[in-house]
Amino acid sequence: MKLPVTLFALLATAALIIGACSGNDADESAPVEASELTLDDRAYLGEIEQAFGRSDANFEKFNAALARSFASPEAILSALVEAGAGTTFDPVLDALKEIEPTERFVEDHRIIVEGVASMVEADQGIGAAAADGDIAGFELGNVNLALAGGAMRLELSSEACNALPAQGALCAPDFELPGGEYGAALNDAMRGLAAELLPRVGVLQESPQGPFSALTYLLLYSPEELVALYGAVDADTMAVLADAASAVNDLDPPDDFKTDHERLQAWFDETTDILEALFLATGEDDKSERERLQAQFMSGLCSALDGFSFEANALVGVFFAPAAGGAPEDEFCP
Repeated sequence: MKLPVTLFALLATAALIIGACSGNDADESAPVEASELTLDDRAYLGEIEQAFGRSDANFEKFNAALARSFASPEAILSALVEAGAGTTFDPVLDALKEIEPTERFVEDHRIIVEGVASMVEADQGIGAAAADGDIAGFELGNVNLALAGGAMRLELSSEACNALPAQGALCAPDFELPGGEYGAALNDAMRGLAAELLPRVGVLQESPQGPFSALTYLLLYSPEELVALYGAVDADTMAVLADAASAVNDLDPPDDFKTDHERLQAWFDETTDILEALFLATGEDDKSERERLQAQFMSGLCSALDGFSFEANALVGVFFAPAAGGAPEDEFCP
């Protein structure tokens, strides 16, 4: 029996796992001026990149393990334990602690070391859940790992963030955004939403396709297990969505962005209603209603993505654009 092997997909959204995203978006951002970084600064960034490369061997083992056929989800977890799940970032953290940052990157280095330490802790939880055959715990551990990786990137300077292996979309732009202060504030809000909402929404998708795909074993869960899994993310999911909506509502868009701003506000309102209903349908074990709401959620995302102007996409694309979820647009949008 060949079970779907997207079990490790949320690890990839942490940007340091299977490498679903590229570290830099050269087409969208202007390169840092050569005069802005000294040779020592560049050498430091190279050491950071090499430190994160210490996890490559683990990922090669994971990829090899996931390429096999398995009789059950528990068998996949067992194979991942054998491949080193739970110890992926230990060598990365060890290497980072040996690096001496340049004066320019002292604060960035502190953030990276603390961020990877949080990832090590989350990864240990993943390994423990895998060893116990705890599918739900494994998935929630991946959520925590993705959250730790995203939070780290939000705090870093653009140069340091883009030196990390992936998820460059979450990095602070190193180019001028349209819309002035409004554009910068909106992009900040949407980068935060991408870092905090996408990993949590991943557990709500029961399909291996789409920008929020996570585990595909929800259909194998008992109703009680599914309710417990949704219950572990529902309050935080709604709180993150509400905080981002409030931040957007507080902004005063320039005239050129008013239509796009209203479209975004409408998406927040509609998505809030959909997710509230989705959590309710799960609690009532209404599978058909849950599937309808999941489809409605994806339809709303695609409609918003299609409706934003080119300028607005530069501000909100970090959340809505297909690259934010690591999937080509034609996989989830008609």
